[in-house]
Amino acid sequence: MRVTRSLREWLRLTSVLMCATLVACSGDSDNSTDCPMGQERKSGVCVPELDASDPDATDSDASDSDASDSDASDSDASDSDASDSDASDSDASDSDASDSDASDSDASDSNTGCTDAAANNYDADATVDDGTCTFDVAFRVDTNCPDSPLTPPVAISGPFCEWCDTGFDLTDDDNDGIWEGTFSFAPGQLMFKYVAGGFQTEENIIGDGSCAVITDGATFANRQITIEGPTRLTHTWGQCVACGEAPLLPVDLPITFDDATIDYNIAAFGRAEAAISPDPAGGTNSVLSSTKPDGASALSGVILGQTPGLASAIPFVEGRRKLNLRVHAPVAGTLVRLKVEDAYDATRHVQAEATVTQANTWETLTFDFDNEVPGTDPFNESYAYNKISVFPAFGTSGADDGDAVYYIDDVRFGSGGGTGAPGCTDPGASNFDPAAGVDDDSCTYAVTFRVDLGCSGVTIGSSVSISGPFCNWCNTGYELADDDGDDVWEGTFTFGAGPLDYLYTADGYTVEESVPANGACAAGVAGSSVYRQLNITAPMITNDTWSQCSACGP
Repeated sequence: MRVTRSLREWLRLTSVLMCATLVACSGDSDNSTDCPMGQERKSGVCVPELDASDPDATDSDASDSDASDSDASDSDASDSDASDSDASDSDASDSDASDSDASDSDASDSNTGCTDAAANNYDADATVDDGTCTFDVAFRVDTNCPDSPLTPPVAISGPFCEWCDTGFDLTDDDNDGIWEGTFSFAPGQLMFKYVAGGFQTEENIIGDGSCAVITDGATFANRQITIEGPTRLTHTWGQCVACGEAPLLPVDLPITFDDATIDYNIAAFGRAEAAISPDPAGGTNSVLSSTKPDGASALSGVILGQTPGLASAIPFVEGRRKLNLRVHAPVAGTLVRLKVEDAYDATRHVQAEATVTQANTWETLTFDFDNEVPGTDPFNESYAYNKISVFPAFGTSGADDGDAVYYIDDVRFGSGGGTGAPGCTDPGASNFDPAAGVDDDSCTYAVTFRVDLGCSGVTIGSSVSISGPFCNWCNTGYELADDDGDDVWEGTFTFGAGPLDYLYTADGYTVEESVPANGACAAGVAGSSVYRQLNITAPMITNDTWSQCSACGP
């Protein structure tokens, strides 16, 4: 389906910050004035005129990879605020105003232009880079997978040309179904997608995998790349893998980097580099390596689970808001920062730090998000944190890091720090392992369900049970008992930490309780059923009343 007018307007408004600026866009030539006041014609439709003074015009859901970089700097008002110290530099420069005449003469001896030899507009005579460099980006998309043929031409479109219908057409001169084209773009983020037949058709990569970088997971999805030099892209229309390949499974905790069937969805940012590599300590397992080459930002790092994020949100609950990972760093004292965030909203994040104490050996670091980095946002229990960014040697730029290599492995929920095998480290859990050195999120807790049917008015034949998503709304398997005949039914079962949705049923689910939809105990609706919810953090006992949120009474 063609991008809707409202969506195209939204994408156009967000393009100010989300996309790299194209040298030219030929898709906007239709500027006839037969539109209502306050609108202009773009790509055949009337859209609102962009008001540069509107703060929303610069609102952006842009690159999650850069969001990690820029959000990390949120923590660092220290990084941006460090410029306050430069205020003294600017003041000092005031004193140098008297030297401006001399500097003017020096400026006359310098030439401005693009100084990057890899750019397509490199100026060999330029001595001062003026930020005008552009780079060739070669697009190549295989269209042999779609069920029905596409109407030519195949093209790219995006905010860089206000989602134009034409102007960035690819070609397929040998009719092999692979369309190609090369265009020039400035460095930065470029959001785009493949379209065909003048935008009659657009690829659909919603929920398909890591290539759906800009998405809400339900109504739209777009690709996005970071341009730092000449780039060659090879894609498949409408999917994130080549034709005939099975889609990879989404990454989720724990992360070990050893499973070839998982899309680990890693992305370096801030000019860092990242790859899955052999373990530096030997063995056959794989780990994540990250380096900061010359030119890498002090806030650079690597994302685990870039948009659309991890397969499930990290199961933080009160009292259990920690992640641990193993780090192999070349220097003791290296600061590592970990940020978790909402993959769809980069403003929702929390950051924690830990310090490497041993050089050139594996060490488990624990990051406690109840103790966030000073000056950064605190943990918010209403957020779904499903994306992780790791900042090795946080605050150290590539120029100062000397191409040091940092290795990361075994990213897990919970705390760690010991030398024992992974296991449950919570003494209150049913399966506590005192020998475990790293919590592997396997802890389970005894939950006793107690429900009073004394005022229910329901006739029970033989059994009362709990049911819910934990057993796919099962009919049996979690039966309670009323051994003393007092109409209070009880049963104890073990569950992992986190939210548990449930309700009470009877006689093989032929009867279910009717929880008041607006009651204090109502947590949500599944079909026509209103269910309850527990947040399990330790052993628990419920005191529920069938179909009520309060105890039986007069």
